[in-house]
Amino acid sequence: MANELTGDFDVVAQFSMAAANRVLAVMHSYERFPHSVSIRVRDIPPRGLPDLHPIAIAGIDRFGDTLAEHGRIRDLVPVTGLLASTDLLSFVLDPVVNTANPGVFEDPLVPSNIQGRAQLQLFPPTIDVPVNSGTNVTIRIRLLARYFPDPGTSPLAEFIRGELKITVPVSQVASQVGNVVEIDIKGANVNVSFTNYWSSRPLTPQDVAAINRLIGNMLKTSFMPSNSTLPSNIRNMQFKTLLGAGKAIAVLLNLESSPGTMNSVNNIFLGASDDFAFGVGSDFVKVAFQPTLDAILTTPVDPVKFTINGVVHTWHITYTVVLKSASVDLRNGEIVLTIKGRATTPSWPPNFDFTVTQKFSIEVIGATA
Repeated sequence: MANELTGDFDVVAQFSMAAANRVLAVMHSYERFPHSVSIRVRDIPPRGLPDLHPIAIAGIDRFGDTLAEHGRIRDLVPVTGLLASTDLLSFVLDPVVNTANPGVFEDPLVPSNIQGRAQLQLFPPTIDVPVNSGTNVTIRIRLLARYFPDPGTSPLAEFIRGELKITVPVSQVASQVGNVVEIDIKGANVNVSFTNYWSSRPLTPQDVAAINRLIGNMLKTSFMPSNSTLPSNIRNMQFKTLLGAGKAIAVLLNLESSPGTMNSVNNIFLGASDDFAFGVGSDFVKVAFQPTLDAILTTPVDPVKFTINGVVHTWHITYTVVLKSASVDLRNGEIVLTIKGRATTPSWPPNFDFTVTQKFSIEVIGATA
């Protein structure tokens, strides 16, 4: 049953923008994201048949480091997988193969007519929730660029400092196929905007439009989707952005049931100073406790025996206890266990029904919590 915290989902995890951006900064610090990149750009109209090769290729040296000398940034020589598997030289050099189809994109590209070599220095990315759409996130990356145009092409500016802003629907950032979360930013709804803070020569509006088009085409042709396997006990995972008094990114999980309705989650339960918070649906908690409740009901209760001493007689009383039901109920700040049963005796004291309640709470303890 849907509730105001987790909607149709078993678990909802909410993360603040500040916490998400600190994680991105740490990932950038440990080079999970590149600090610098040298690329060969060739975003020009195709000659003859459509050219499906990536329009931007990054160059690295034999140690895997970014090329520092722009003259060493060369064009990619296409090699087919069949040739690489049969040619000895290709086997030794281990070239990139099958570059003609780095990703699937159906819409024809409008070229930016930018062709040359570029060296980029990338700052830590940040993420934000731009509007109350429930789907869009905005990724911002500040950068420094040095550009060397090919002869006879648009010169742009040699040195540029600015900020790249990419707004993308969450459903395209992460979508689930089976038990895998796929990250793909190739969709047509991706919006790219570059803001120029400084350049060695003024950039015209046409220059900025060409840069935006180039970056959009790069996202479509030069980036491969990545994926991450989910734990086997997670059947469905969705993402949603939330905007209210604060901003949050919500991860919506169903561990047992079928996919929930994303629009059933609308409330931010993060506190103003919280980095993250978890909400667990009451139905999921009750299901989790059900094996324990079943064990309580199937465990025999020893007969209750006692003695009543009278003036002239002593009675030995034995009550047989049968448990009828056991349930848990979630209340504000506590969980209440309720057990109902009946006690009967063949002797003269009355039979009676009883109810036992026990209040308790759950605390996370341990390094693996």
